[in-house]
Amino acid sequence: MKSNRYYAVVWVTLTAALLAGCGNGQLHSRPVFTPGQTWSNQVTMKTWMVLPIGIRDADTRDTAFRLDCKVREVDTDKRAHIEVTIAEITAAMHSLSVKYDYDSKKDLGPSANNSSDKNTQRGEGFSRTFRELVGQSYTVVVYPDGRAELGKLSELLQAASVRTNGDNFGGEQAAVAFYEEYLTDYVAGDMFPGRKAEAFEPNQVWTGRMTARSPMTPPIAVVKTFNVESVDRGEGMAKAVVSYKLGDDTETLTPQAKGSMQAVKTIGEGTVVYDLRQGRMVSKEDKMRVQVQTLDRRRPESERAQKNKIFYVMTRNVVPVE
Repeated sequence: MKSNRYYAVVWVTLTAALLAGCGNGQLHSRPVFTPGQTWSNQVTMKTWMVLPIGIRDADTRDTAFRLDCKVREVDTDKRAHIEVTIAEITAAMHSLSVKYDYDSKKDLGPSANNSSDKNTQRGEGFSRTFRELVGQSYTVVVYPDGRAELGKLSELLQAASVRTNGDNFGGEQAAVAFYEEYLTDYVAGDMFPGRKAEAFEPNQVWTGRMTARSPMTPPIAVVKTFNVESVDRGEGMAKAVVSYKLGDDTETLTPQAKGSMQAVKTIGEGTVVYDLRQGRMVSKEDKMRVQVQTLDRRRPESERAQKNKIFYVMTRNVVPVE
């Protein structure tokens, strides 16, 4: 009897230890995905121009879309291959007296009206841009350390990430909303490049270098400084809340021709919520302000910046679809 009691105590002790270990193992400080896993994110982006004469909303662009995500496979190197489909899009723009909008849930298809009116043609071009993107898909590859990169990208999405300079106002708007690096950010976040620590702890700080896109400019290199604001490992949603700020050292990646727009100064901030139980980013919000100018190499840099103070402000919000 004594021997049986001994083994019973040992068994209970080992079982408790194993359960405790499993509980701890359920918290993931790096992304963890399983084949067949699905979820959806709703992305909302708003941009507007601020002119030096004080006109705040001279040009506004609103874009919202739902991304349906499915983990297709986790390969032998533990990389998750996530297929992402653009399920719904709403878009609107207001530039002084010009207004266009599109809603995929209300879309009746291409207009049969072959109007010669320039404004009507532009409106149809605006709708066509976003109509063609509904149902397009791409692949995000997430590495075990949290880094994410684009895998396969449909031709239409790839074309959308290139800025257009014609009369199609939707092209510029789509180029910002569906910029290639943003496509991975909407799904997996961008806070892991440069991060060394494994577990999240309050006040951890690290930096990562990446690219960003604002209206009317080519992609720009930015530095984000991340800071862990809080960590909750409770019984409910165990999460880490991470804030970040954009470093003020804007660098244009692509040389631009005279007369084109380029970024002069970029500042921004944001917050990311990372679910420790699910092992992935579940929401984020950020705001970025970019000062742009017309490129004129005949003038000194400081004089150019003072001459043309035009700002674009961009906000983004990513939330789960319940």
